[in-house]
Amino acid sequence: MQVVLVQRIFAHYRAALLKLLLQECSVKLILVGDTHSGNSGIKCWDVPADRFRRAPIRLAVGNLVYQAGLLRLGLDRKIHCIIYEGNPYYISTWLSAMLARICGKRVLFWTHGWLSRETGIKRLIRKCFYRIPHALLLYGDYAKAIGLEMGFSPNRLHVIYNSLDYDAQKELREALVCVDHRATRARLFSNPDLPLVICTARLIRACRFDLLIEAQALLSAEGHLVNVLLVGDGPERKALEQMAAERSLSVAFCGECHDEEVLARLYVAATVTVSPGKVGLTAIHSMTYGVPVITHDDPAHQGPEWEAINPGLTGDFFRRNDARDLANVIRRWTREITPPESVRRACYAVIEAKYNPHAHAEAIKRAVVGLRP
Repeated sequence: MQVVLVQRIFAHYRAALLKLLLQECSVKLILVGDTHSGNSGIKCWDVPADRFRRAPIRLAVGNLVYQAGLLRLGLDRKIHCIIYEGNPYYISTWLSAMLARICGKRVLFWTHGWLSRETGIKRLIRKCFYRIPHALLLYGDYAKAIGLEMGFSPNRLHVIYNSLDYDAQKELREALVCVDHRATRARLFSNPDLPLVICTARLIRACRFDLLIEAQALLSAEGHLVNVLLVGDGPERKALEQMAAERSLSVAFCGECHDEEVLARLYVAATVTVSPGKVGLTAIHSMTYGVPVITHDDPAHQGPEWEAINPGLTGDFFRRNDARDLANVIRRWTREITPPESVRRACYAVIEAKYNPHAHAEAIKRAVVGLRP
């Protein structure tokens, strides 16, 4: 059975999942996508040459995208199933997927799905687009719930969640059990005995790290001191550095980092992750190392990984755009420098149940062969 997975690019963080899918003996998987990530800042995975076909982006105007070579896929008689990146702004996906359906192929869309209950023309277009495939591969249960409200059959809505390289990260986590985490904090901050708030993400406006610094300033004025570590780079870095300096706050900027050994050491030295604007795979990354996650409470402006947060157990929510409420929630989670063992275990359990490449791959394989979700 020949299966094609079409993506705009194959991101480096999907490597563990893709390796598992490529090793599956019951299907031959071909990966189709571009080799350049443009201005996204996402590092591309080096896909094995014998399993890769390049489909370059020929048009990208605003949100609209046209990816060359997809029409041929829809007509290719050797292909049994195509999994498309289910983005309704991708013009080539509409055309190729409809051709594939006409030619008798199984068609799936891998998509975030519904982030909110839409209205008007946007609701209509998305509904028409999601009616093209046999099934949708969704990142979370919230999107499935909205899909059911929209009249989609539960048999067409497969929740596959998301994943990073859990096996490698777990090995690093276990190797760091006896490491002096205070020494890690001491290399970054003048007072390593304060709770450490961390976030790994691009420093862009949508992530609202200004809100985190504002909350830190409120806590500092009340005598509750924390260190803040931002791991990442982006256009907002200079403004954030200036904001922290003007308020005399303890904020360290590490820059971009893809070295998992370094990231593992930083996470296991942290108290809590705070992602104020939205949270995505950062939540999964953090919980893999037993670190709870705080983010805002509005699903319509979130990444689907917010569902991994169980308030009071694996993290918490604050009122969106409310620095005062964020400060209050951070205070609750930074009374001690180390997350309680019960919190760490709860974080591990969530990842091992849903958000790991093995569970991720199995969910995709079930959808490919048409098994019930």
